[in-house]
Amino acid sequence: DYYPKGTLADELEERGTIGEEEAIRRIMIPLARAIKTMHDERWLHLDIKAANVLIDEDGYAVLGDLGIAQHYDENDKKTTKGACGLGSEGASLRQKDSEDEDYCNTYHPEQDVYSLAALYYLMLTGKTNHRRFNASDLNRCKNISDESKQAIILALKNTRTLETTPTSVLDFMRMLPGCHDLE
Repeated sequence: DYYPKGTLADELEERGTIGEEEAIRRIMIPLARAIKTMHDERWLHLDIKAANVLIDEDGYAVLGDLGIAQHYDENDKKTTKGACGLGSEGASLRQKDSEDEDYCNTYHPEQDVYSLAALYYLMLTGKTNHRRFNASDLNRCKNISDESKQAIILALKNTRTLETTPTSVLDFMRMLPGCHDLE
């Protein structure tokens, strides 16, 4: 399909940021539903970033570029053939920076959750440097709700040991304002 409104990257280049309510309604909810559908079938996108989010004629997000998506089994092992799929700016630190030599063959939905949170952070702040993410910088943003700040902070933590780290797209989304009952 052709999307004449371009990508989220194009929109952010023009606008700089997107307000929290609009970001949730137009971008985050449609993306979360698409990612959840993939995860329900044990597929990870692995390259969620603004350039891979298309904008439809009504202004809503459509997830694109499944080129490095990977299928995984019930043991979190890759079942698709080909190179290890690690996206660029949105790829999870939990995967990219792992010291585990088997990291290319171990997959978890949290990898896409991390990337979705990094994208949300970009939309709200205009900052792309989530790898050097500092919670105190985010907490200084007055135009972002405490709910969104907490969700971003928990999702971008570089650890899987926190019990509060969202482990699914719905876990993350339900932390955002107005999304507590999202299915």
